[in-house]
Amino acid sequence: MGCLRPARPGGAAILLAAALGGACVRPPTQHTIRIAHEADALSLDPLTVAEAATHSILSNLYEGLVAFDAEMRLVPALAVQWNSLDEHTWQIELRPGVRFHDGHVFGAEDVKYTLDRARSDPDSGVRGHLATLSRVHVLSPTRLRLVTTRPDPLLMNRLTYVHVVHAPDQASGPGVPVGTGPYRFVSWQPGRQLDLEAFPEYWGGAPSFAKARFVPVAEGYDSIKVLKARQVDVLRYLPETQSGELQGSGVRVAERAGLTSYYLWLRSRAAPGERQPLADRRVRRALSLAIDRARIVQSLGGLGAPAEQLVQKGVFGHVTGLPPIGHDPEQARALLREAGYAAGFEVTLVHRAQASQTLVARLIRDQLGVVGIQVGLEAPDWPDMVQSIRRAGLPFFLMGWRFENGDAASFLRDCLMTRDAARGAGNYNPGYSNPALDRLIEDNAQMFGETARLAQYAELMKLVLDEMPLVPLYHRANLYGVSERVAWKPRLDGKLLAAEMSPN
Repeated sequence: MGCLRPARPGGAAILLAAALGGACVRPPTQHTIRIAHEADALSLDPLTVAEAATHSILSNLYEGLVAFDAEMRLVPALAVQWNSLDEHTWQIELRPGVRFHDGHVFGAEDVKYTLDRARSDPDSGVRGHLATLSRVHVLSPTRLRLVTTRPDPLLMNRLTYVHVVHAPDQASGPGVPVGTGPYRFVSWQPGRQLDLEAFPEYWGGAPSFAKARFVPVAEGYDSIKVLKARQVDVLRYLPETQSGELQGSGVRVAERAGLTSYYLWLRSRAAPGERQPLADRRVRRALSLAIDRARIVQSLGGLGAPAEQLVQKGVFGHVTGLPPIGHDPEQARALLREAGYAAGFEVTLVHRAQASQTLVARLIRDQLGVVGIQVGLEAPDWPDMVQSIRRAGLPFFLMGWRFENGDAASFLRDCLMTRDAARGAGNYNPGYSNPALDRLIEDNAQMFGETARLAQYAELMKLVLDEMPLVPLYHRANLYGVSERVAWKPRLDGKLLAAEMSPN
């Protein structure tokens, strides 16, 4: 018999979440679950990196105040209850009896330290999620109050990405990751493996597997090899074009629509006296018109869907009735001539060194070449690419964005608002700036009514499609390789959580 779980808490943007009931406790086995991501963790400090694979791995050790379940419903985690007292104030009730992996009792001071550090540390990778937070008041060991600078109905959604760490006077020591999650740290060999063991005092009950090992496996034929050789049990983001090679191998392919969309990111500004083609709106629109999105999806095995607007169906912010993005090379050439680039120009496209991304980058190179744009390709190491993006050091690159909270608001703030470190805006914006769009994004993020927000999204998305600061490409469907010895269903957000896996 399966575990009974409480129903989804009701309510809209202002809500009171019901506390979770008794956890379903399963006796741990002595097996080790071996889990493969497409990259190693960039850091074991959860506040320094917002990169997707790192966040997925660290979600096995750390927890936030709230979490998303497998269907992207907001559920209690370290907080059992939250209430919006007014448009600027949230009151949080914490789960009692929770312990960190070293035995320290979790409490409100740990949350305050985490949130203060996350929004003030210059190395913070999650500062943008807390841009509206102004004060954290500890009311008791299990109660605190958050005050925001403006109405922020999505604050609790964004707090799912802020993992709680020790207050400094309770920390176990430098370099030792200590969280409250179902697994605790054993050892880490960067680039090779991260070993964890089940935490016997976890508030949610013991997981099925006593140990968990996380290994990085680069996308490509190595992925197929390690699955067939039973070196890993679950692999995230199986290459779309190679899934057929697993037939008859004892490894099943699990598919699930994901939350990741891929874009061409453009530095759409020019320095004084500089002739920068991508700073011209007509050139950006020409890039978009030159790309055959259906062909890209077809090359990826037909999985996923061509992007018809900035965000996909199922993400709040998708607007029905917008005209789809077209594919028209002749119109692209006309726009290039109008912008003064009849002979085209040269540009370097930076992309991740993965099989699927290399394939897509080559297709884009060929399709842009048809309209006279000469594209060189460059594939640096992923950590170096992430650092360059955060420094706004790449003028033209291919990258995905995962809408992990099911809403476009964080994406718009991080990727399209004018870059402003003081406000935590534009952290991944390569150079676009539009005050009118900034105002629309800010206004939308402060609206509590979903009907009003969606109506304004229609205006916002029309402006974005006209300006084309990012070129939408396709929405990815996620494939996973899963050993027959493991029972597990993929999550909508793509996370690999060992506590959700069990022996088959």
